[in-house]
Amino acid sequence: MKIQNSIECIIHESASDNLIKEWRDLWVELKSKCIFNSPGWFVAANKAFAYDQIRIITLRDKNSGELLGVLPLVKVRLYGIDSYTLPGIDFVDHYSLLIKRSDDLIIQQLIKSTLSMYFVYIPGVLAETAKFLNSKNNSSSFILDDNPYIKMRDEFGVILDRRKKSRHIKRAKRDFGLIDLIIDNDKNTALENAIMIENGSSKSKKGKNIFDDKKNQAFFKELIAEINDNLFIASLLFSDKPVAYNIGFVCNGVYACSQKAHIEEYNKYRPGEVMFLKFLEMIIKNHPSEVDIGRGVDSFKMGYANAIRKLYGVVLSPSSLKRFYFIFVHRLREKTYKLLNSHSYLYRFYKNIKNTLFFY
Repeated sequence: MKIQNSIECIIHESASDNLIKEWRDLWVELKSKCIFNSPGWFVAANKAFAYDQIRIITLRDKNSGELLGVLPLVKVRLYGIDSYTLPGIDFVDHYSLLIKRSDDLIIQQLIKSTLSMYFVYIPGVLAETAKFLNSKNNSSSFILDDNPYIKMRDEFGVILDRRKKSRHIKRAKRDFGLIDLIIDNDKNTALENAIMIENGSSKSKKGKNIFDDKKNQAFFKELIAEINDNLFIASLLFSDKPVAYNIGFVCNGVYACSQKAHIEEYNKYRPGEVMFLKFLEMIIKNHPSEVDIGRGVDSFKMGYANAIRKLYGVVLSPSSLKRFYFIFVHRLREKTYKLLNSHSYLYRFYKNIKNTLFFY
């Protein structure tokens, strides 16, 4: 459909090879790129989760045909509502809009296009983006989570040197001799090791094993194929035995940690902390600007983070009732999750029944 003034907005119901190529060229060019708005992320998610409907909004200069922005959306059920949201939503952390400029005209046309889909949810954006997407009558935003991260200033190297003297590292070296961290040696094998580690973790016993869902396994396999250069899988070895893993992404000089776990029987060595220290020691040589530790605050993350930001969720819909309902149920779900999180048997029960209700 054509929009007023100089912007042409089209909603695509499929992704042609030509569109993917244009999207990739735009993504490489823009500073607003992140893994979650990349064409590789979209392709991997669409293959793994086999969405019934996709909608890709493109914004172009009406005169030159230049591509100005892309927003990919997929149809899912969220809290009982047919919704369009970001592909691979369960793994999206800090999201940014892939647009060349944030002027009023482009944002207005983007909002107009999303509202034509009746209900759209965009999670993980910063306050500035949430403000852009907030229209007077048709959108609502709310604080989704805190996002701790490490600004890689010069003094962080001094902090890291002190941390490397951790008693947990000393104990592990004493008992196992060789402690090694491998990144990107063979990503398919590393993923198999990560699945094995997840299965033996305390997370798995609590019902939080992300790889219990075969579609999630398929998704990360597709990510290896689609965004190989921007994906890392770190494996911590004690005497050649994989005991912990960390999966994440690299983009624009930012290392973003996504998934991690360690085998429960090695708890006394704090393998998660040992791995993170060795991971930081390895990547600091690449002079990253930032290490994103992911959404949510805990003592481990705050032991390293030197900065924190708010991430927001934005709901766009002409129905104020549905927007209110969505935000209410989301907050209720988060409070319930925090309550159940400290009682593993209750959490497993919750996980077993949630798919039969309206939770996603």
